[in-house]
Amino acid sequence: MILADTPSGLSWIEIIAQVLGTLGFVMAFASLWWQVHTWREGRKEQVDYTLGLACSAAVPEDHLVLKIVNAGMVPIYIREAALWWRPEKPDRESERRSIMMSQRESNKNPIQPGDDREFILILSRLHQNVIVASPPERNMWLTVSSAKGEILRIDGTEVSLYVLRHCGSAISGHT
Repeated sequence: MILADTPSGLSWIEIIAQVLGTLGFVMAFASLWWQVHTWREGRKEQVDYTLGLACSAAVPEDHLVLKIVNAGMVPIYIREAALWWRPEKPDRESERRSIMMSQRESNKNPIQPGDDREFILILSRLHQNVIVASPPERNMWLTVSSAKGEILRIDGTEVSLYVLRHCGSAISGHT
C-alpha cells in the first residue's frame, strides 16, 4: 500500500510524527518546569502555630505562649519571635518597638520537620513598656523570623485579645 502525499509533499505519517514530536517536547518542558516548581515549594519554610495563655509551675505568672510547628520539609532555624507595636505618640510615622519572646527551653538546634518549639512572653513585663496607638488591632502584631527572614506574622486581632486582657491599662484607645 502506498501512502498518499499531502500537498506539501509529506506523507500523513510524517506530519503526525512531527506533531507528536512537538507535543512531546512541550510536555517534557512542562514536566521540567513542574519538577523545579515543586522542589522550590518543598524547600520553603512553612510553619503552623497556636497562640494562647498559660500559667505553670515553671513560669507562675500569666504568659503568652506561641507554639511553632515546622510544617515544611526542611529544618528551620528560628532567629527570633517578637511582639511588635507602634507607640501611641511616635516620633516618626514608621516608628515601631518590640519585645522579644524567649524560648521555653534554651535550644539553638533547628526545628526539624514535624517538631515544635514554644516561645513565651511574660505579660506582666509589658505593663510598663507597651503603650500602643489606637486601634491596637492594627498597631500590634507578632512575628517569627528565621535565618532567611520573616516566616510568620500574626496580626493584632489575635494578639490584642491576650494583651488587652492582661495589660489593659497600658493600651490606649481600645474599645
